[in-house]
Amino acid sequence: MKINYKYPIILSLIILLACLAYSFYIKDKPMGDERDYDRIALNIVEGKGWVLSPDVPREQDSAIIRVCQGYILFIAGLYKLFGHYYVLVQIVQALLHALSSLILFF
Repeated sequence: MKINYKYPIILSLIILLACLAYSFYIKDKPMGDERDYDRIALNIVEGKGWVLSPDVPREQDSAIIRVCQGYILFIAGLYKLFGHYYVLVQIVQALLHALSSLILFF
């Protein structure tokens, strides 16, 4: 039985384009948790630690609730490698969505 790989690849490209369109045309700024993740990732890159607000004492900072979230470390790694470009995070996230659709198919 021959499997046609054309359709899953086309579907993942459609998913990629839909994610990019959503990121750039509908939602332009980080909101809610995204904004907090962005701030925490920037503080990690700047050497201030896993904090949301560096001027608040650590025991009162709300970032401690978000301990061990790998996504924040992923964003911090992107910022460390490429600089603080939220567009880059949106592009990488769209690529990961498209890749996960391919992985689910196979």
